[in-house]
Amino acid sequence: MTSHSHIHRDVALDEMRGYGVLMMIVFHLIYDLNYFHFTQIALFQDTAYILWRWTIVAIFLNAVGITLVIKYRYADFKHFSKCLIKLAIVVVLLSLLTYLSVPKQWIYFGILHLILLSSLIAFFFVKYPNIAFIVAASILIAKFFNLPDLSILSLSLQGFLPSSTLDFYPLFPWLAMVLTGVYLAYHPWYKKIFFTQFGVLQFLGRNALVVYLTHQIFLFGGVYLAAQMMS
Repeated sequence: MTSHSHIHRDVALDEMRGYGVLMMIVFHLIYDLNYFHFTQIALFQDTAYILWRWTIVAIFLNAVGITLVIKYRYADFKHFSKCLIKLAIVVVLLSLLTYLSVPKQWIYFGILHLILLSSLIAFFFVKYPNIAFIVAASILIAKFFNLPDLSILSLSLQGFLPSSTLDFYPLFPWLAMVLTGVYLAYHPWYKKIFFTQFGVLQFLGRNALVVYLTHQIFLFGGVYLAAQMMS
């Protein structure tokens, strides 16, 4: 088994993920500015902003799929397992903390839940990029034509879940983006786009989970202080 410390990092992947992190930070900054009435930007109504948010999520999920293939190529299953266990712990804590703090909007299947489950599913496709692409396309086509999928199973849980939630990304169609990432690992077109080797972006990409979990503390806190000073 190849030691994780000897695995060659895909700097283009780090940069790609870093762009996603940077856009996420900007998106959440606008959200916080809206919350404290500094701005009135229709983040969840305007088509352009909705597409922007989808692009951010797609970048993260594509990166998940690419990373799965890299782990497989280097037989880095021990590190992969540790990452999944850490993510599972974070997911459980996130659900528990939001359930205790905002029980009417607790996070039962947010972006991290999606990444955890879709990683487990997509791992079975790491040797079959063409099949992964076909399945991804099928999921997107089914969603476009509003065909029934396994998400209807969630209807049986409606009595146990809140009517609204702080963060929700269903397995379908977003699993398609992870499977597309598996395909991209074998056809790395992203390396022709993310090639600047910009250190800040690569740093953000390498530390995406930590930044995701902590950035709002600083953003929200900073905007809150600004609002207090101006009130």
